[in-house]
Amino acid sequence: MRSETRWTHVIFDLDGTLVDTVRDIAAALNYALVQHGLSPLSIAQVRAIIGEGARRLVEQALPPHEAQRVDSVLEEFLHYYRSHVADHTQPYPGVRELLRTLAQHGVVHSVLTNKPEDLTRQILARLDLTECFAAVCGGDTLPQRKPDPAGVWHLCTMVGRQPRETLLVGDSGIDRTTAEAAGTSFCAALWGYRPHEIADCPLKAAEPGDLLSIVLAARP
Repeated sequence: MRSETRWTHVIFDLDGTLVDTVRDIAAALNYALVQHGLSPLSIAQVRAIIGEGARRLVEQALPPHEAQRVDSVLEEFLHYYRSHVADHTQPYPGVRELLRTLAQHGVVHSVLTNKPEDLTRQILARLDLTECFAAVCGGDTLPQRKPDPAGVWHLCTMVGRQPRETLLVGDSGIDRTTAEAAGTSFCAALWGYRPHEIADCPLKAAEPGDLLSIVLAARP
């Protein structure tokens, strides 16, 4: 039975919204950088550049004069990361309870991320979250990726919901722009990696439990 809430479909960003992946991403990125004789980055530096996909991550990690190494560093990064994708990655506190309670109210969940789809599904499987989501759209699922709205529309079609019934939850300005372009509502996940980009959003949650209150309080 469908919920009486305004939103019957919630799309979640992955990194920095559902799960904290920064330690594993940093380990893989720094491994690749060091293999190429380059200096590693701090956790804070890596956190600030997560969200635009693996290639963009590597591009931002490299010094300008090393830009020609993007392809080789990216290959090394992905090779390492595929074997260490969930060594330290965990759902944020309260995420499992959030997903379970929303599902009890008839809300469908999906994932929209710029991370490759196979890595996204690997993380969800390792964390026993696969069954929580009706659909997944990664950065390579379609020709377009966030902030292009195509991924949102794709997920809406897959789960049988309209954009107006959908709430996109994310931790960055990219997620916000995606929601605006797609015609969905947006809620800022302030517990994530780039809260300064979305702190002025009308809908915002400091922790996953706040998001539950927002969704269930939204009556037609």
